[in-house]
Amino acid sequence: MLNSPTKLRGYRPTVQEEEVMKYLRYLTVFILIVMTAIPVLAGRREAIKSEGALLSSAKIALYANPPRVEEALELVNTVLSEHGPHPEAFYYKGNIFGEYANQEYDLEKKIAFLDTMSLFYDSLSLSCNNKDVKKKWKKKCDDFIKTVDSVKAYYWRDNYNNGVQILGNLDDKYDNDINNAFDSTAKEAAIAAKAAAIDSTKLYFRAAILVIPDSSRCYEGLGLVYDREGIYDSSAIWFTKAHEMKPDDPNMVQNIAYAYIQMRDWGNAVKWFTKLTDMIPDDGGTMMNIAACYNNLEQYDSAHVYNMKALAINPNDPVANIDIGKYWLVNSRVYSDSVKHYQDIEDTEGAKRNIALRDQMFDSSSVYFKKGLELDPENMDALTNFGIVSLIRGNYEDALSVFQKLSELEPFVKEHWIDQGDCLIQLQKFEEAIAPFEKASELDPGDPKIWNVLSELYTSSGQTEKAKEAKAKATELENL
Repeated sequence: MLNSPTKLRGYRPTVQEEEVMKYLRYLTVFILIVMTAIPVLAGRREAIKSEGALLSSAKIALYANPPRVEEALELVNTVLSEHGPHPEAFYYKGNIFGEYANQEYDLEKKIAFLDTMSLFYDSLSLSCNNKDVKKKWKKKCDDFIKTVDSVKAYYWRDNYNNGVQILGNLDDKYDNDINNAFDSTAKEAAIAAKAAAIDSTKLYFRAAILVIPDSSRCYEGLGLVYDREGIYDSSAIWFTKAHEMKPDDPNMVQNIAYAYIQMRDWGNAVKWFTKLTDMIPDDGGTMMNIAACYNNLEQYDSAHVYNMKALAINPNDPVANIDIGKYWLVNSRVYSDSVKHYQDIEDTEGAKRNIALRDQMFDSSSVYFKKGLELDPENMDALTNFGIVSLIRGNYEDALSVFQKLSELEPFVKEHWIDQGDCLIQLQKFEEAIAPFEKASELDPGDPKIWNVLSELYTSSGQTEKAKEAKAKATELENL
């Protein structure tokens, strides 16, 4: 957690810039080794002190209490200048910049020191493998490299854990502070604190990548940070880099797919979710996600295929049942249009054939909507569609129960009351139909159709005066 809400402004290189920086980094190591070799190759005079004496002095200065870092750095630079590439000199120089990093509180500057530290540690490895470097200088290479690996692991772990800790607070602490701010000033401060935390988290993960660049977890961490920030194209890039390092991890694939969903890039989302099904073939949620993407792409047949796969995995998935119900309802419209076409050209057989196909689809949609409602009784989409299908197919009892439920859930929608009244009329329960139409008239007293229906219902129930009043109201509205 940050000690201050001050927003840190770190550099934000793109992934392409990261690749260029990585190339330049290794080029720098190569040039560094070549340049340190030039004085020796050019036949410069021998140093006043041997490299061993200089390194011993550097070691004493570096490990003094407190460390005399500048003195150690000068001695190590003299070794590299006078004697060329030297593993032990690179080792100490890496340690020196590690010490600078330890003493630095500014994250941006700390990263620069860690980058330089890693640069000299890489130079150590290269010089240990350089045939032109004297064998006696390479006697301790294994020990140096083993220690460097431990040092890198320490810095990686420290920065990674710091990044994870702050990342964990983004949703809980910082969002909670923003939501519970008591005034605009407090809210602005909370937003600034979260922004600073996001910047710090990025810097910690980048610092970890500098010391151990081939760990997928830091790339995943950066992907999660950009996800929390709502910069989904960047989150997809970092998740993809993590996937390249850990291609068998299904979590990485899922993260990439969800990033594309957030970008409304349905095609790429399908691609990555499909890859996920190869890794986890029996996950109904993934099948549902693919179906949702195909629906957004308006590829309804493909969506239906994956909804059926999801249902095969989990027959009690309400969303899959409802989506399949919608699929058959949408397809029924094609046959409804065909029915009208054949009726217009007076082709009785063609009309009958398409009516039968349309009704089969109505029946199929009804089955799946009904199952979906058993699993999710208050799903508004399913209630509305099941009510419509039941009304069309003449299943008035089913339709009535649906519209009664809708009237409970949305009592201020007049259409629910009208539909409820229509079902009661079809069931010849005329007196019972009065109440829902009266409720509809309260919600929309300017609808003449409602008053006309009420006039007829009042008449059938022997309420003559109310029938006259309702008819008069309807006539008045129609003449406006």
